[in-house]
Amino acid sequence: MLKDIINEILPVVMSTVISILGIIITTLGGYTVNFIKLKRDSVINEISVYKYNQNKKLALDIWNIVEEHFRVNEIVKNAINSKIKMFNYEIKKKCPYLTQQEIDFLRQAVAGQINSIKSEIND
Repeated sequence: MLKDIINEILPVVMSTVISILGIIITTLGGYTVNFIKLKRDSVINEISVYKYNQNKKLALDIWNIVEEHFRVNEIVKNAINSKIKMFNYEIKKKCPYLTQQEIDFLRQAVAGQINSIKSEIND
């Protein structure tokens, strides 16, 4: 009698356990896929930030070259345009893949940083 009850209950219990395991595996699989996607996006963002920081450091170096070039013979109106032209020329030589919009952005970011340093020195 006990054997008959076990024989009847065992397939139901096994079926339930297998169903629960299937749900758990499916759920964990979904979480794993989402985690991998988030990790991939994070790495892509880090690479982009690293590339931006590399370009900005290079732009800062080029800006310093331009500053030094115009340090001695600075005529205010012509100097600004000449600096921009020289900066554009120099950064295009080093980073030909940058668009003019990206170059303008980097130049403004570097100029802002330089101007803030200059204002701190003057204060």
